[in-house]
Amino acid sequence: MAKVISVLAYAGGVGKTTLTMLIVYILSEIKKAKVLVIDIDGQEDLSDFIKDTFNVSDNEDNKDILDAIDALSFKESNSIQNITENLDLVQGTLDLEQFDTYVRDNFDEKGKYYLLYTLIKEIRNDYDYIIIDTSPRTTSSTDNAVCASDYAIIPTETTKKGRKAAVNSYKYLKRLLAHNEDIDLIGIVPYLKKNKDSSGDEQLEKLRELFEEVVFDNVVKDSSRARNWLNNGITKNKPYDKVTLKNYIDVIDEMVRRIEELEGE
Repeated sequence: MAKVISVLAYAGGVGKTTLTMLIVYILSEIKKAKVLVIDIDGQEDLSDFIKDTFNVSDNEDNKDILDAIDALSFKESNSIQNITENLDLVQGTLDLEQFDTYVRDNFDEKGKYYLLYTLIKEIRNDYDYIIIDTSPRTTSSTDNAVCASDYAIIPTETTKKGRKAAVNSYKYLKRLLAHNEDIDLIGIVPYLKKNKDSSGDEQLEKLRELFEEVVFDNVVKDSSRARNWLNNGITKNKPYDKVTLKNYIDVIDEMVRRIEELEGE
């Protein structure tokens, strides 16, 4: 049965999409796990990132997450796109901005929290991991993602603003425990930016003082390669690809280890 993981960030620009993509890429391509990605961030950045990486063309006939919701089924809506042998995608859509209105008009109060959970039940046994990329805003779609998940992971930039966003994401997750008491926080992944004027190391220390062992030991380091990947897709044969990929592998290895420790408690 799949482990369902939501990637949460209460703000944009904290490396959420890149981290989510590297989680997906490393699990499916390197660890050979069977992975489904559900993109519920209306910006569709992750869906585009995946298609660029694996050279998948856009097709107007492709169904998306709203088609699955309308059909109340991923399978019946044909919204699951096969990307590689180990990777499937339910793509996002700009129309996700209508999610709150759609849920309010078509479902009872439970739909605000458990619609996605109901859809995922149908396909959980088909995957090792289901990764949900969420909106940087608190919406019904994000509520649904958290309530459908076994785990959450929070990326954050090592700045004062990033630390505040991490606190807000943590508080948001705690509020939703009333609707999903079984979800566990894997941890907070720091994103250390290279900036001569940055106090990143100081902010990282403050983050560790605040959240203690919740903060990952491994830190995502700012990289021009990762920024290039975001625009053009992940590559493995260009200068510094291996160094950057190794950084993310270390982070994902720690993520897997933390999950194993949580499941062993």
